Amino acid sequence: MRRFPAINIEDSARTLTKRVAWRLPGQKEIIVPDMETKIAAHLAGVGIGFVPQPLCQTLIDKNELVSCTIPTMRPPSPLSLAWHKFGGGKAVEDIVKLFTQRQPEIAGFLSIFNTVRC
Repeated sequence: MRRFPAINIEDSARTLTKRVAWRLPGQKEIIVPDMETKIAAHLAGVGIGFVPQPLCQTLIDKNELVSCTIPTMRPPSPLSLAWHKFGGGKAVEDIVKLFTQRQPEIAGFLSIFNTVRC
């Protein structure tokens, strides 16, 4: 796997510590701006990487992408929400509550982050 570049999305954090994307020691990395570009790079055969299963399963089913099981799977990445401390108001409070209590209204959103199959 090391001989193929890892396709990773650039961390957009401005003031928080940027997360380091997964790759093997010595593996080259190609940084892309978003998931759409990442998937396009995988489809073009430019490199390898992890994509949430709900975003790639159709492409796997159509044999446009290949799913591989690797001996040491990547640990799950925490999902972070960030907002301005002041002026957030009730809307921000409600959104934070949805996520912290894992309300059913956001189940579809969270489901794309529950797997690292691809």
